[in-house]
Parts: sequence; C-alpha cells; structure tokens
Amino acid sequence: MNNATSTTEASASPAPQYITLKSATARKLGKYADGSIGYTISCDPGRTTLFIAITHNSSSGYFSREYIPVDRIQELIAKLDQPAFASKALRAAFITGKSSNNVGFLLAILHAERALTRDTENEAKHVVVGDWTKWKAALLTLDGSQVDADSLSAQPVVELATFEKRKTISVKHAKPANSPD
Repeated sequence: MNNATSTTEASASPAPQYITLKSATARKLGKYADGSIGYTISCDPGRTTLFIAITHNSSSGYFSREYIPVDRIQELIAKLDQPAFASKALRAAFITGKSSNNVGFLLAILHAERALTRDTENEAKHVVVGDWTKWKAALLTLDGSQVDADSLSAQPVVELATFEKRKTISVKHAKPANSPD
C-alpha cells in the first residue's frame, strides 16, 4: 500500500460516536461572572465511559468544545494531597483547548451536577461531594441520542492514554464556522 492510500484511509475513518445523555446549563461560579454555561454529558456507545463537553456560553468568554472523560477528572482529583483544591488542578483535563475559561466552566458544570461544592474554609477552592460512582451509574441509565464527534456540540476526544503525553500530541480539528475557539 502506498502512502497516498494509507493517508486517505486514515482520514476516512469514522469520527468517534457518543450518546448524549443530558443537556443542561450551569451558572458561572465567578464572583462577578454573568450568565451560564451550556453542557452535555455523553457516553460511549458501550455505555461505559462518561464525557462532559461545554457547548455554549450565554455571555462572553472562549472555551474548548472537546469531550472530557469524567474518569480523567477523577484521576486528577485523586492525585491531590488534600481534599480542597484550586481550579488549576483540573487544567490537565483539557488537551486541545487553550482557553483560560475552560477549567472554570468545567468546575461550574461539576457544581451544577452536585459533584463538587465550594470549600467551607476557602471559597476559591472546591471539594468532592456525593458518590460519583452512583452519579455516573445514574447518568448511564438515561436514554440518549447518538451524535458523532464532528457535530457542533463538541470536538473529538483524545484517548485517555495520551493525556500523559501532552507535549507530543498534535490534534487538528476543523472548526465549525460559528465556533469561538
């Protein structure tokens, strides 16, 4: 097989498929923030992995539309030495997105889902609440609609194993015409 054929075959592979289980909005967390964040919670066709994607912002601020694995968020939180953490602890959840708003918007979503709350001693920090295993299991039982990763709602996700190799990843996405990021 020649290089032209292998390149064509690679680019013709189908985009990852997701089942959108929930679409909702979350109030922004910033003290002076205005508006809300739209998001979806989706899963893979096998209904084993959940993903969160930011879909819109009712006011100003860029954001990434990539699918973020909930398991990756849990991994990042589990690596922390203390129960309360600052927003920067979740920066590594985003692979392609460079916006400084990404983490704050993700935190707003996790607060809306009642998976996190503000720390009682330092309102700039967050703590895990509730049982994430039950939360994820409940979401996976919801009916949903199948979408492909090339839809306007979000960009394709990078495999979990590649999160540890951030500096060597080069992922290119075609941006929708109305995409702010």
